[in-house]
Amino acid sequence: MTFENPYALLALVAVPLLVLVFVLRERRRHRVAERFASVAPRPSRRTRYLPLAVLLAALTAMVVGVARPEATLSVKREEATVVIALDISRSMQDNDPHNIRSDGEQTFIDFLNSVEGNHLGVVFFGAKARVMQPVTAIQRETLKSLKDSLPPIDSRAQRTEIGLGMAKGVELLEGRGGTRYLVVMSDGELDRSGRAAQRWSRDDELALRELRALYPKLRQENVLVFTIALTEYSRKALAGGAEPQPNAPMQMTSGELLLKEIAESTNGKFYRILRQRDYLDAFLDIFLQVR
Repeated sequence: MTFENPYALLALVAVPLLVLVFVLRERRRHRVAERFASVAPRPSRRTRYLPLAVLLAALTAMVVGVARPEATLSVKREEATVVIALDISRSMQDNDPHNIRSDGEQTFIDFLNSVEGNHLGVVFFGAKARVMQPVTAIQRETLKSLKDSLPPIDSRAQRTEIGLGMAKGVELLEGRGGTRYLVVMSDGELDRSGRAAQRWSRDDELALRELRALYPKLRQENVLVFTIALTEYSRKALAGGAEPQPNAPMQMTSGELLLKEIAESTNGKFYRILRQRDYLDAFLDIFLQVR
């Protein structure tokens, strides 16, 4: 045990001094009492010493409290594995043309690196899904390669297969011990038939069913999914345009509604990017739940 303010313990010197003063005082009282023994009854020893005992106990507790004792307990922590699934479709590039999202991602990796035992994997998805970074222990030696695995979006993919991206992320998490998390960053616009399609097609309906079929498995495997929505609203905020007021009502896009559904169906959390600071706030909140 250590003390934040150890010098306060010097006040405990007063304890024996008080005992000495009390003993001397009692001796004097005893001599006086012997002269008038036939007049005044002699109090019991317990009655005489009880006030002193209470005083010394209170004084000792107060001094120790001021010294602020600290104890370091060794608590075993489960390792955490996080997979970031990043939508690299053309619409995502349009929503963040200046790659402001990168600041949040780099800071998130630094957050994870601050706690021993974390692991990170990266998946990109558009028309297809591919592993950009296998699950890797976050250490000083691997920090740069992990950050380099999240380059600016530079894709001409016209389709958005969120289900494929999440399924690939689940593959990376399979067999991992400890707690497991999937962070999905997308505009949520599920589009199997391509941006040129002007209406919802049977292919899109099939893609949605395949996506929703992942929910039970994610719940069964205790994989928490955090979704971050980067939409047309985000585009204005990240470009330095006028930001909406904190309590201003804003209708959610169909993509945001889907991402919200994904998070809530897997006991995770949904984040909307409506202001520049929202990215960092989202990643900080995710880290606080991961650690």
